[in-house]
Amino acid sequence: LLANLSIKGRIAFLALWYLVAVLGVTKICMTVIDKTAIGSPTYASVIESKNLIGEILPPSMLIVEAQLLAFDVATTMDTNEFPKLRAAAKRLESNFAAHRATWLQRLPPGDPRADLVANRLTEPEARYFAMFFDQLMPAAERGELADALALVRGPMRAAFDAHVLAANELARLSNERAEHEELKAARVLADSRWLAVASVIG
Repeated sequence: LLANLSIKGRIAFLALWYLVAVLGVTKICMTVIDKTAIGSPTYASVIESKNLIGEILPPSMLIVEAQLLAFDVATTMDTNEFPKLRAAAKRLESNFAAHRATWLQRLPPGDPRADLVANRLTEPEARYFAMFFDQLMPAAERGELADALALVRGPMRAAFDAHVLAANELARLSNERAEHEELKAARVLADSRWLAVASVIG
């Protein structure tokens, strides 16, 4: 085909072919972006799955399970259960510590959420577990279940409430950060589309 064209025709043909190729690649890139960008069905599906997992699994940095264990300790009449309950509480305490260390490494310097995790979330949690092992377990093992229940409903509940309050603040800050990042990503994506179009036109 090119052999039958003049030099101008060949140049025009190659230019047209190049333009078609660029437009094709641009179209493919735009399609991929549209299918995977924030707000796309793929993105929504990923977020939906993560949200569902979050609804099902117990929170890794909230001492809800420990509170349930505390009530079990304060109300059980079977002394054979105490070693199992103590071991379960120890596992939870270790799990909280591991997740806390992970997030303190991942959160950027100066992020107010890091201070929440390191202090306001952790301090009442530490008080809670100290009371669990140093006061609650010994009282229950002595058969002083009334005192054990009063401890769970009083000082331990106060530490639990302070911990939850910090967790709610952490969730609020994280939601605000996520919304900000989504808006920023959407702006970058919109600018990228215009740059892609401009590069083709130019």
